[in-house]
Formats: sequence, structure tokens, C-alpha cells
Amino acid sequence: MFLSNVSLERLGISEYKKSFLIIGDSSTLGKHWIGQIDFLFIDGDHSFIGCKKDALAWEKNVVIGGIIAFHDTAFCEVDAVVNEMIESKRFELVEQVDTIKFIQKNC
Repeated sequence: MFLSNVSLERLGISEYKKSFLIIGDSSTLGKHWIGQIDFLFIDGDHSFIGCKKDALAWEKNVVIGGIIAFHDTAFCEVDAVVNEMIESKRFELVEQVDTIKFIQKNC
């Protein structure tokens, strides 16, 4: 629904080949995930530590050029994690829609 406000072509994710809805502890699932990810939507723990654990657990599977979308960046702690990832130069901000920030993996 929210993606209708975002240019999927601009994000480089206009064609989905596979998609999965995964419900569970994100940081645990991410550590054991096998396979590459083009687009990852994180809507999990809103604490700084919890959000960072989620991001670090999944980041290794996101392909270079892939997108991570973080929901609820209105929470200071979530936004701080996203900003830290951008400041590291591993990611860059490519879009923001309401409280969702889309960052693209550079390396």
C-alpha cells in the first residue's frame, strides 16, 4: 500500500521474482538466513539496540544496490540506526515516505 507513493523503478526494485513474509524474531532469523535479498522491509523492535541487531543480522544478505526500508523512523532510536548506517557510507538514503526511509547498499 505505501509503496504506491514510491517510484519502484527509481529504487531499482520494480520487478519482484520472489517475496516472503517472515514473522518471528528478526535478529535471530536474519543470522540464519541463506540467500541474497534485493529488498528488505524492517518493521520490528523500536529500541536502538533492537533495531541495530535487526539491521546487522540482515545486512550481510542484502545485495549491493539492494534496498532496506525501515518503518517507523519517527522513533528517534530507529532513525538513529538508519542515520548511523548512512554515515558509515555503506548505505545512502534514496527515498523517504512518511516514516519509512529507504536506504541503498553501496558496499
